[in-house]
Amino acid sequence: MLKEKRNVAATALSGGQQQMLAIGRALMANPRLLLATKLVLGLAPVIIKEIYAQRERITANGTL
Repeated sequence: MLKEKRNVAATALSGGQQQMLAIGRALMANPRLLLATKLVLGLAPVIIKEIYAQRERITANGTL
C-alpha cells in the first residue's frame, strides 16, 4: 500500500500510513522480539486484517 508513496516524506503521510511505515521499519531490523502496543491504531479495517493475516509469516521468520 505504501509502494506508491515511497518518494514522499514520512511527515507528509497520513497517520495510518505513518503507522504502517513504523511497523515496516521495525520489521526490517529483523527483530527477535517485537513489542507493540496499539499496533493497529489508526489503520483501516482492511489493513488490520492484512497485518493479522501476515502475523503467522512474521513469527515463522523468527520474530516473536
